[in-house]
Amino acid sequence: DCDSLTTVTFLPNSQLEQIDGSAFARSGGLTTFTIPASVTTIGGDIFKATGSLQEIIFEHETIPAAGIHANAFRGVPDTCVIKHGEILYNTVNEFFNSLRFTYEGFQYKFNSDNTATLVGHDGSTNPAKMVPSFIEGGVTYTVVFEGGHFSGNNTLQSVEILTGVSQIVNSMFSQCNSLQSVTINASNVSIGDRAFYSCSNLLDLSFDNVDSIASYAFNYCGIQHADLSNVSVINANAFRVSSLQSITFSSKQNTIPNNVCDNCGNLRSVTIPSNVTTINQNAFTTCRLLETVTILSPSDLTHIHYQAFYQSGIRTINIPDTITYMDPTAILR
Repeated sequence: DCDSLTTVTFLPNSQLEQIDGSAFARSGGLTTFTIPASVTTIGGDIFKATGSLQEIIFEHETIPAAGIHANAFRGVPDTCVIKHGEILYNTVNEFFNSLRFTYEGFQYKFNSDNTATLVGHDGSTNPAKMVPSFIEGGVTYTVVFEGGHFSGNNTLQSVEILTGVSQIVNSMFSQCNSLQSVTINASNVSIGDRAFYSCSNLLDLSFDNVDSIASYAFNYCGIQHADLSNVSVINANAFRVSSLQSITFSSKQNTIPNNVCDNCGNLRSVTIPSNVTTINQNAFTTCRLLETVTILSPSDLTHIHYQAFYQSGIRTINIPDTITYMDPTAILR
């Protein structure tokens, strides 16, 4: 933090090549910043919380687009302008839009190694299509997926995930409040940690082509029904504090994970396959509307752990005679 910093001067013929992330964060008195032509790499959040910044000047003949982090200037005031020669960009968004390439509704930042990072939405195309690669100017670019670029987005309503995409990475659509529809046409897709965290308007999603679901993937998500029959791996906390009303677990996994539906206040129905041997702790804690738990027969269930159904609304559950351990707090109301 450099609250008293007001001026940064680079000497003529500067050989500076890189400005690291957060390099000038919280420089309270900085109003103008000139980036030498020698700079080829700019990290994220370099001016974070620098509320006094009024202009950023590039001395380059050609902007080094491949080396500028998608969030390089995040947090600068809305009034900050960016100058490049005779070109004036009135906002940071206007500047970055000039560096991006749009394909099937998503915006990409080109990198120096024939990859392109997905960094945004074009503002209008729905559904936007996630692809593993695309061709531009005779060059094939492999798409790099990063999380966090859609937090607070209000234009992306629908996403189609096409063949060849193998994962929805950590935090990919986290807090994308406008997202209402996701269609997964790829196979064996992995859904990462917090991938759809707090997507409150995403009410429905087919899991037929999903292979694994990471922790917290759907926390605070609006999804109402989850048929996980084809999913191989479901991790702890995957649907915690979501809007789920019903869930069917997979026969490909023999445990119900910790806290998987913890505090799902709208959950009413749970179906557990016959091969499941263990329901782990707090799996359905505080699911107060949960009245029916169906354990398919013949059941292999042997263990129901600590507070698995604690403070739920259970009225009907058939406990199979295969049970060898059931914690005293498992179904306490």
